[in-house]
Amino acid sequence: KTVITHISDGFDFLGQNIRRYNGKLLIKPSNNAVKAFLKKVRTIVKENKTATQDLRIRKLNPVISGWNNYHR
Repeated sequence: KTVITHISDGFDFLGQNIRRYNGKLLIKPSNNAVKAFLKKVRTIVKENKTATQDLRIRKLNPVISGWNNYHR
């Protein structure tokens, strides 16, 4: 659906929140994207409670680096 909003109110697009604060345009990850990412990380950690630290890092590293690269 198309919604016309003012840039100072901001809008979400492709997991990014675009908004103007005090004359500066800021693009940050949207709240929904952050919540979904944290939920994904929590499920990985909970599923691997008894795993070693090395294995847990190997499972989390591609998820975290991929999310960072997308929102860079």
